Amino acid sequence: RRQGRTGSAGAEERAEGEVSAQTRPQGGEDARDGFSDTWVRENDERSRQRSARVSQTGAGPRSGVRTELVEEEEEDKGVKLGLGDFIFYSILVGKASSYGDWNTTLACFVAILIGLCLTLVFLALFRRALPALPISITFGLIFYFLTKEIVTPFCDALSSQQIFI
Repeated sequence: RRQGRTGSAGAEERAEGEVSAQTRPQGGEDARDGFSDTWVRENDERSRQRSARVSQTGAGPRSGVRTELVEEEEEDKGVKLGLGDFIFYSILVGKASSYGDWNTTLACFVAILIGLCLTLVFLALFRRALPALPISITFGLIFYFLTKEIVTPFCDALSSQQIFI
């Protein structure tokens, strides 16, 4: 009797089943797709649990898609700093700390934080994307040079005369 378009379709399916049974290792792993029987069972169990949670919340498939879109939109509205920003901040603080002066290092660190806060304030006022580097790096450089050239020599002069503030 004929199945499908060709008469040998049933024979081919039986032959594939015999070959797959012969190529299946004893560990229960199917050589064709690479997934073990336990993995398939655990995956089915997780799928059933997930569908049960979805049905318990009463959310249909359309509302699930809508919530994902809303979450993505909210995520896009957040403040993001690139990795390059942190690299430049750390280079400035690292350079300040290379002199072994804690006053300069702390001044640069505080200046970068002040610059970030001002950037956030301007972001709230202007309601558009702003670069995070210019304000922070400007404050960091100003504090770096002021502390290195004015504050540190002043503190050294005071400590040499044993005047403590």
